[in-house]
Amino acid sequence: MKKSKELWARMGAWVEENGLIEDGGAKLKEFCAFFSITRETYTQWIKLSDFSDIITRARETFRQNLEVDIVRSLAKAAVGYSYKEKHEKIIYEDNGKGQPMLKGKQNWNKEVSVAPNVQAATFLLSNINPEK
Repeated sequence: MKKSKELWARMGAWVEENGLIEDGGAKLKEFCAFFSITRETYTQWIKLSDFSDIITRARETFRQNLEVDIVRSLAKAAVGYSYKEKHEKIIYEDNGKGQPMLKGKQNWNKEVSVAPNVQAATFLLSNINPEK
């Protein structure tokens, strides 16, 4: 594949979305396969400042977004939350010949509550504002 600014911009967008392994994201092998390039091509391009800058900025954006997601998840766990769980039961009856026959379905929702997580709360309170 031939290098181009457009391709590199698409690669940067991909890394922003999926990350790379060093940042908790996708494997380099997955990145290369997605763009149909070899690892050697990536290694050559990363030495070029334009490409390197794009990938570096994209990795930083991925890390920042991941950090936000983690803090939100920790905050949710710290205070507790609830969600709806969907259930479905398929009801069969014997057809008189020893074989099951579909009689119907029963659907219902169940509200599930998750208790606050003290460890998550302690971690957040200790790390959000260490002076307090």
